[in-house]
Amino acid sequence: MGIIRLILALSVVVWHLWGHALPFTANGYIAVILFFIISGFYMSMVVNDKYAKEPVINFYLARALRIYPIYLLILIFFVWFLAATGNPLPVPPTAGERAFSTLTNITIFGIPWLAKAEWLAIPPAWSLAIELQFYLVAPFILTRRLWICVAVLLGLVALRLSLLDQNFASSRYSLPRADWCFFMLGAVAHRLGLLVTESQVRKLLGLAALVVLPIAAFACGLPVVKDLDRPEFWIFYLVFAAAIPFVFSISMRSRVDRFLGDLSYPIYIAHWPAIKVIVHFNNEIYNFLPYEYYPEIDLFLVIVVSTALHIVIERPIENFRRRFSAPRQAEVQVSRRDNNSEGVRATAPAE
Repeated sequence: MGIIRLILALSVVVWHLWGHALPFTANGYIAVILFFIISGFYMSMVVNDKYAKEPVINFYLARALRIYPIYLLILIFFVWFLAATGNPLPVPPTAGERAFSTLTNITIFGIPWLAKAEWLAIPPAWSLAIELQFYLVAPFILTRRLWICVAVLLGLVALRLSLLDQNFASSRYSLPRADWCFFMLGAVAHRLGLLVTESQVRKLLGLAALVVLPIAAFACGLPVVKDLDRPEFWIFYLVFAAAIPFVFSISMRSRVDRFLGDLSYPIYIAHWPAIKVIVHFNNEIYNFLPYEYYPEIDLFLVIVVSTALHIVIERPIENFRRRFSAPRQAEVQVSRRDNNSEGVRATAPAE
């Protein structure tokens, strides 16, 4: 599962550097939507397992510790860097707008309602705003009966489809009401995946998914920018969601896969400021390098910076964050099964 998250994060970076997707991957728009589906899967898992008997505040604290430390560190550095290089963020004209802009850049929540995009320091953070809004309601929805979750999903899909007459980039991509259905799609996939309890069957389905997903991505045209609600895209969303529980089953014990997955968030949130800083020092960095390799070098530097952020900042915080969750007794028993068992209700790593 971690390698998929890493590929999606790199797909966004590639999209911003080259303006197109690589074969068998997704364009930037689709990559973010698939992230939403994965997030819904993980949140259903953690609220039903790790935080089932914990106060809801523990869930919120764990989420905050996952999102904010790296984000705030990057935000402070980038705002300082822009000011120091004589290119500060634009200042809103009124006191109210300045206060809202400052609060939004710090808390993230209000980004979808920010009056002007140029007031936002880290543009990719808009997706974090929608994710944080989902976190607020997740403990109260995802723990309900499966049929209730399915009903919520269908309602949110209907809400999204009611926007079909509007432009997909402005009204069906970065607005909360259009994206909530993807989180619920991942959450319902988690619950349905639990119905398959045979470990060998889960392994076979996971391996099959790893073969089918890249082929399906290419066949459905995911590298090409088209309306996000075309039938072939929705087919892929459903296939992708259905595959997640079984891909997770075959990868959840891999430390390498977990490490790669953990890099996805710092890569996603750090790549925009990192590229801006690199561009500022173009002459010093690329003085003796051929121009045609600039994007590749940018991508390499983004990965290096993100890896350093993960090792130096995220790992120590993750050790502290684990204090806010405790697996249920059933999970403890599952973890003690013999090594051939997959443990359907395994605790989500680093989520």
